[in-house]
Amino acid sequence: MRKKKSKDVNPIPTTPPPGIPWEKGLWLGPVILTGIVVLILGGPVQALIILCGGLAAGTTWGMIALRRDIKTRLRYEKQLKEVNEQLRAGIDNMPNAYILVDTQYRVKEWNRKAEQIFGYTREEMMGKRPIDYIVPPGIRQTIQGPLEERKEDKGASYSGKDNNIRKDGTLITCLWSDTPLIDRGGNVYGILSMAQDITVQKEAEEEIRRQNEFLNNTIDSLTHPFYVINAHNFSIELANKSASGDRTAHNITCYALTHKEDAPCDFPGHTCPVTEIKKTKKPFTTVHTHYTKDGKKIFSEVHGYPIFDKYGDVEKVIEYSLDITDRKRSEEERQKLADQLRHAQKMEAVGTLAGGVAHEFNNILGAIIGFTELAVDDTPTDTTTHKNLRQVLVAADRAREMVNQILAFSRKDEMERKPLLLSEIVVETLTSLKTTLPDTIVLHPCIDEKLKPIMANPVEIHQVLMNLCSNAVHAMKASVGTIEITLTEIDSAAAPIESKAPKHGRYQQLTVSDTGCGMTPEIKARVFEPYFTTREQGEGSGLGLAVAHGIVTRHGGMITVDSEPDNGSAFHVFLPVTDHEHPPRD
Repeated sequence: MRKKKSKDVNPIPTTPPPGIPWEKGLWLGPVILTGIVVLILGGPVQALIILCGGLAAGTTWGMIALRRDIKTRLRYEKQLKEVNEQLRAGIDNMPNAYILVDTQYRVKEWNRKAEQIFGYTREEMMGKRPIDYIVPPGIRQTIQGPLEERKEDKGASYSGKDNNIRKDGTLITCLWSDTPLIDRGGNVYGILSMAQDITVQKEAEEEIRRQNEFLNNTIDSLTHPFYVINAHNFSIELANKSASGDRTAHNITCYALTHKEDAPCDFPGHTCPVTEIKKTKKPFTTVHTHYTKDGKKIFSEVHGYPIFDKYGDVEKVIEYSLDITDRKRSEEERQKLADQLRHAQKMEAVGTLAGGVAHEFNNILGAIIGFTELAVDDTPTDTTTHKNLRQVLVAADRAREMVNQILAFSRKDEMERKPLLLSEIVVETLTSLKTTLPDTIVLHPCIDEKLKPIMANPVEIHQVLMNLCSNAVHAMKASVGTIEITLTEIDSAAAPIESKAPKHGRYQQLTVSDTGCGMTPEIKARVFEPYFTTREQGEGSGLGLAVAHGIVTRHGGMITVDSEPDNGSAFHVFLPVTDHEHPPRD
């Protein structure tokens, strides 16, 4: 039997209260909910929601069946899952470690590269502090401070190298980049760190540093300048301390550093090693004049070697130079001594021959002069014969003068010398010389009469000055000119005789200069050779300057000449000063 319905049961409403969205279904009035059951039916996605309620005053329980379409939400959830998987894959495949921590520095993300670099798995590090695992204990406190600063200084990033430790205890070096993460409210909610293991790179850099240090120490140990020069622009790419003082010669050209020039040194007699090596592709050696950093001039033997590029062209040139100044000067001194020896031997041979001839000729002249004087006495003075005999005596006297010069040149024994004032000899000689000079020649003396005495033979010094003045007169023949005679005192270290003086000390310098025709270098090189002359035949014997040279040399002095074509000549006589007192003149 069907039970009879109670009268106090409220009828079931057929419509829901206003404002409740629903699709076709049943409404069972107010209930007390104790649970929800959702069933997914086949076909189009629908939902069956069963609401179970308990009894209450004036209420009943029942169920409501609603159909709602949720396929859009499921599609979004699927897409979100795919995006998360792709993001996860991207993070895991990053070439650098990707570590995300919260404000307490606990790991929220730890990718596969972080696992490879530090040896800890993602599961091991999630929720852990990396500073307690991958930072060496000795520097953890120094790392903690900068982390707090980055968290407080919003937006401030960090990039730098730090030492780290792997799970197995291996020490490594990483390049870190830390960026604070800020929400829309401007608050830091985490730090994103990217790390790259640069241990191998750092070891390579350290090896390069050691090699560079070894190379620099090696070339700095060289006592001579060493360069590596760019063959294209002549700039110095590497230099040792001997080359520049502090190895700061970079970005300067080789010619500016060594020659103090603004262009390459490629000119006759001074070939540029870089240019020559580029042309021949072979090592090259030459001698250059260089200047040190303090401006001192030196002779350098330069050795150059090519460095080729991959195409076989000269890319750079290695150069080192040896200071051969002392050797060069020694060679020049040896050459000078050899020339002097050859000259002395030649002068000795010529002197010996000339002395023998002069003695024989002097004997003949004695007879000629003696018998001519007798003949002059026996002939009347107003006859032609008397006049001719007088001319014979004049010629004989000139011949005797020549013989005396030859004998003076060849004389090996020392003539008597005594302390004398060179200024007095010069003044006396010039007094007698003025009467014989042509009117077209002006004599201009400049004599310091307060000089110390020299040890000399007055006759020989007079002969030296007369020969020099005679040579000057000949250089200005048939022209207007000036002969200037100066007498001063200098030290052996002075420029005119520096490194050439026979001995150190004070010297008196007697200079005879003219405004004549001058001499070519070829003539100047032979001017003191006996019997060498540029005069016409019969105008001179070629012994005047040779005799002067011999006298000055025997007095322990030296004689030099400066001359250029059309610019006159200047003969400088240097005679040593003596400490002996000059006796008073009678």
